This record gives sequence, structure tokens and C-alpha cells, in this order.
Amino acid sequence: MADQKKIKKAFKRCERALKFFPFLGKRNGMVTVHSGEGLSCEVSDGNRDFYVDMPSQVGGDDSAPTPALYEAGALGSCVSITARMWAARLGVPIDSIRVEVEFDIDTRSMFDISDVSPYFQNLDYHITVSSSAPEADVMRVLNLAHNHSHVRSDFENALHINRTVSIKEPKASG
Repeated sequence: MADQKKIKKAFKRCERALKFFPFLGKRNGMVTVHSGEGLSCEVSDGNRDFYVDMPSQVGGDDSAPTPALYEAGALGSCVSITARMWAARLGVPIDSIRVEVEFDIDTRSMFDISDVSPYFQNLDYHITVSSSAPEADVMRVLNLAHNHSHVRSDFENALHINRTVSIKEPKASG
């Protein structure tokens, strides 16, 4: 329960600050993805690194999760974290949260086979909560988490993505 107190205190502090200084809520982030040989990539935000790879069936080394697994994990973790924050804010005790994310994707689009869309055809999550709180309180927390999860919102509301390109000559070896 000590974690819930810490989360509630931080939530209220951020809530007050953002009400008075809305500009504090706007952030700009960046990750850098580096890919050498093969299909694996290193992703870094400057403080943390993680790795992405593809299965051996498509030429990868199967050394790390695929981009699609990170997408599904981002959805599940964002909903879970947002639920924890709202539970703390509202004083709803939650012992544990488990989120299972299922997705359907047709990878033929990666190989330009068929007219299938390159995005998830289906993305569902099931959340299981262990709590001594009344069901109505838990549902309130879960509804707030669903409504305020930015990753869930990103999936449901198409984003416009801008692309710029730089092409450089390879460095001479030797």
C-alpha cells in the first residue's frame, strides 16, 4: 500500500501543477533506432536501450521481441499503469493487474503480397484485477484507465506521421 500512497501523492502533485501550468503537460520525446547488419535494431531514448528483432523465418535472429510484440506490450502496460495511477488517486485498493493483449495481423503486407492492410486487423485486451474493493469502484478505475491510456487512444485514432529522409555516402573503409 506504500506504493499506492506514493503514486497518489505524485498524481495529485501533477494534477495541481498541470491545472495551473498546462504547458507542463506537453512533452516532446525522441528515440533513436540503430540498425547495422541483419534485422535487429537497438532502440535508445538516451537513458535506456532495448532491442527489436524478427523471427528467423523472415531472416532475423529471433534475439528480441518483434515490433508488433512491443506494440501489444505498450498497449497492455499503458492500460495497466494508467489503472494503477487512477486506483491510487481514488483510493481503490488493487493487489494485482494482469492484461492479456491479443492481436491479429496479416504479415503478407510486409512482402507486398495481396491487398491486405499492414496494420493490426484486431487488437483486444482482457484485464484481470485482484481487488478487495467493490466491483463498481474497480470498474470506475478500469474505465478511467481505458479512457486515459494514450497508447490505446493512439491505436484507435489514426495519427499523421511525417517522414524526412537523408541519404549519405558510406564511409570509406581502410
